[in-house]
Amino acid sequence: RLKIAGKDPAKIQETLTKRYKNQQARLNQTRAEDIFQAYINTFAMSYDPHTNYLSPDSAENFDINMSLSLEGIGAVLQSDNDNVKIVRLVPAGPA
Repeated sequence: RLKIAGKDPAKIQETLTKRYKNQQARLNQTRAEDIFQAYINTFAMSYDPHTNYLSPDSAENFDINMSLSLEGIGAVLQSDNDNVKIVRLVPAGPA
């Protein structure tokens, strides 16, 4: 797509290198707990499609979503390359 868009080869290489580095960084952030959860969920769903395993972190997030309450900084954050940016403030949040 970049070549079709008329980008020069140096810019294409720079863009692709950045993309690959970001993908590698995300891959390196994968924890053993996440892999275990995916494996157990796949195994469980082969027997019962309504069964899920929740890791401790996932269980905590599930509980937060079910109780509709969360304590934090009052902002929605998003990863943007090497930086984190504030996407929006949560209404009635501390921020």
